[in-house]
Amino acid sequence: MKKRLNAALVRSITAALAGVSTVTASQAMFLHHSYEPIRETPTGTSFRGLAAMMRPRVDDDDDDDEMTMTMKKKKKKKDPRRTEDRKRVVILGDSLATGVGCTTNTPALARIVAERLADLLSVEIEWIAVGKKGAALSDISSCVIPELREKVKTSSSSSSISNRRRSRNNSTSNNNNNNNNNNRSKEENDDDEEDVKNVLLEQASPRQADAVIILCGINDVKTCFLQGKIFFRENFENELENVIKEIKAVVGSDALVVLPGNPLHIAPLFPNPLREVILKLNDCWDGQKEKVAKKLGKGKALFINSPTLQALRDAVRMNDTGGGIREGEFTARDGVHPNDMGYKAWAHIIAEEVAKVLKDNEV
Repeated sequence: MKKRLNAALVRSITAALAGVSTVTASQAMFLHHSYEPIRETPTGTSFRGLAAMMRPRVDDDDDDDEMTMTMKKKKKKKDPRRTEDRKRVVILGDSLATGVGCTTNTPALARIVAERLADLLSVEIEWIAVGKKGAALSDISSCVIPELREKVKTSSSSSSISNRRRSRNNSTSNNNNNNNNNNRSKEENDDDEEDVKNVLLEQASPRQADAVIILCGINDVKTCFLQGKIFFRENFENELENVIKEIKAVVGSDALVVLPGNPLHIAPLFPNPLREVILKLNDCWDGQKEKVAKKLGKGKALFINSPTLQALRDAVRMNDTGGGIREGEFTARDGVHPNDMGYKAWAHIIAEEVAKVLKDNEV
């Protein structure tokens, strides 16, 4: 009798799992064909900018006076206008790096991370963002990294030449000589040629970045799920390690590697039971990121856990209204990508964690 009951239970469980699998697969295929991607607001796939530190507010309170004096002392140690005091941050990856879902002309996550870091570290932050919509790790290797390489070369060339010209102009301004215009023009042309030669020599070694934030994983989950390769997660770990090596060859071996977990749980697009499967896979991929970060070592890599819904609300000072996800609270109209508020909250969390490590590395 027990054997019959056990056999019946096994058949029931098997039938239930088969039913859930069928429903899940059907939901995935339906969303894959019916999903309408939102138009990419920022024009282009690569961006760069410069974020300046915020000036501390001066209040009348005595406690604030002490804090203000501390801030002033810190500013004396580092002049944010000096380019050697700047920190450089690279943000690259999938559509999250290009800002799909935001309404600004620059990618919201990259820009806000840079602005927040500038404030936390009291230095200017020079940032570069490069990405490709729908990019899995293989696409980052074949498309994004080559574009990053060109972006870094361009940025290095322009800044090196401008710094040399600024330095040369400052030194020549102190000399009160009366050279004629022809001689000065010839000297400037010779100097320009020398600048270009020096920049080409500098490009033989990669330009150093202080941190590189890699946004990846969601499209790898999608690809593996649609191709039925959900159990081959070790491939993601190996690919990620190779991508990191390629990135470091461009931005320098000392750059802090930052691997944020994807807050896919805020996306209301996926219905159950597909939602549970997708979130489990996303957690699995985030686990591989954490494993890679541990391999690289403390101070050299940083894994940032996917923020909880409450953490995102706290980051932008929003009150919890019951724990549920309100439609459009942090996601764009496609139900997957973050909206402006989502990018802002996530960027603040990432910047806080990155700033801690960069400060520790300076000690």
